[in-house]
Amino acid sequence: MQRFTSFKFRLVVKFLSNAISAILGVLSINITTRALGPGSLGQFDFTSQTSQIVLSLLTIGLGTSFYNWMCREQGVRALAGILTYFGWILFSTIVFFSAIALLSFSQIYNLFWPNIPTFILYLGVLYASLTYFNHGIAYWADGHAHTSGYEIMKLSINLVRTLVLLVLFLNQRLDLLVFFVVQNLSLLTSFLISGIWLWKVSKIGRGQLPSRDDFFAFFSHLRSFGSPLIAYGIIGFFAEYFDSWILQYAGGSVQQGFFGLGTRLGGVIFLFSSALTPIFTREIAISIQAKDFSQVRSLIYKVRIPVAITSFAGCFAAVNSDLLSRILGGASFADAGFTVGLLCLYPVYQTFGQLIGSLFYGSGHTKMYSNVGIVVMFLGAILAASLLLPMKFGYLDLIFLTGSSAMAVKLLVSQFISINLLLYFGVRRILGQSYLPWFFFQTEVIFIPTSLAYIAKLFFDSIYSGAGIATNSFSEFSFALFGNGCCYAVLILIFIWLRPEIIPIDARKIVTQLRQRMKLYF
Repeated sequence: MQRFTSFKFRLVVKFLSNAISAILGVLSINITTRALGPGSLGQFDFTSQTSQIVLSLLTIGLGTSFYNWMCREQGVRALAGILTYFGWILFSTIVFFSAIALLSFSQIYNLFWPNIPTFILYLGVLYASLTYFNHGIAYWADGHAHTSGYEIMKLSINLVRTLVLLVLFLNQRLDLLVFFVVQNLSLLTSFLISGIWLWKVSKIGRGQLPSRDDFFAFFSHLRSFGSPLIAYGIIGFFAEYFDSWILQYAGGSVQQGFFGLGTRLGGVIFLFSSALTPIFTREIAISIQAKDFSQVRSLIYKVRIPVAITSFAGCFAAVNSDLLSRILGGASFADAGFTVGLLCLYPVYQTFGQLIGSLFYGSGHTKMYSNVGIVVMFLGAILAASLLLPMKFGYLDLIFLTGSSAMAVKLLVSQFISINLLLYFGVRRILGQSYLPWFFFQTEVIFIPTSLAYIAKLFFDSIYSGAGIATNSFSEFSFALFGNGCCYAVLILIFIWLRPEIIPIDARKIVTQLRQRMKLYF
């Protein structure tokens, strides 16, 4: 049993699950963007994102506190946290639905959700609520080391959802309303199946209900662990809502759709590392509680692995963003290339942020984390307003920037500042190590893969065009991307061979273990 709950085994399962999910994600993006188009896709993104932002305000600090609680507690005390988390999400959803019902009769509704039908917004709120319910299931599974079984179930449901979308697309029955229904039903199914399974395998409570003291203990933990995040959450609500709102207001649903394609592709790239964050957070929290700081330093050093893998994928996608936009979205997304390219680099810093952020959460330095976030959010809001509002009123005409690409620039600049501040305070103040090696690492891990991707693209394009082949169709776009990818893969392998420090993996040890396994089976 210990073998299937170990740190390494859960990391492998997460990575394999996310690799398969990435393939399904690319297929889903292709289906969704071609079926909905930029306008409907923009409406889906705006309603779902703003709904999640509002729910995050109503549940400030709840998610991180609940996960930390589940890492520490078992039995009836864990049940107290579970009942509180899901009850709070349900109550927040009811409050949100009621607020929309009241606002729909006034002009305030059009101010907050411009050009969005009320029924579509209700579906967006339901989508956000079910997403938060599934986050709770993931926290529960990871906190009690049931990662492997949960990932298998989640992957199976994801596969079925993708197949349903494909059938609907091929029969030309996939529109915005149907897409919302499929997404919400898949989230509900995932929550019910995974929740029932976790209840059985976790053996929580076993007929015993939490006492008042158990609930008070969780609320005390929530207050001590989550209270430093209240100011961060409130300011974060305004900053994130402002970003979504100003893009909708200044750019409209089409630009929102272009931005949505970039964030979806970035999300697929981020899959390689996003699910690793709870595992790292759990291990860091346990190591800090045991005062094993050498293990904490070892875990933080291993952050280089998912960052480098994400960078290799993100830099390649950024250089080939024009091809990817045409392959995934078709002709209607032909102008989204620059935005998509910028947003493909975003997951690299997003990976850095979540994994380094796990050091702050695991060590309880949430106040330091929130202070950095607040400063960066203020700077980001100023940058977003400076780029997008003048575009709306025609005072700023930047040829290379549109509404979606301006927001992408804002995200990259803000994330770069945030990550380097977190690295400085986290590595230097908490671990007592030097910050400079991390700065040089992030520079190298972005600059070199991007340069190699350009070289590969130029090399293959010269061969492709030299053969007299024009890139004008889906199959030709796909073949060009495949050729670029093959050239890039060779260059990346050479780079890793020459610079093995970029990914701190003992290749010889892996080969030895593989040989031993092969001998067992053959």
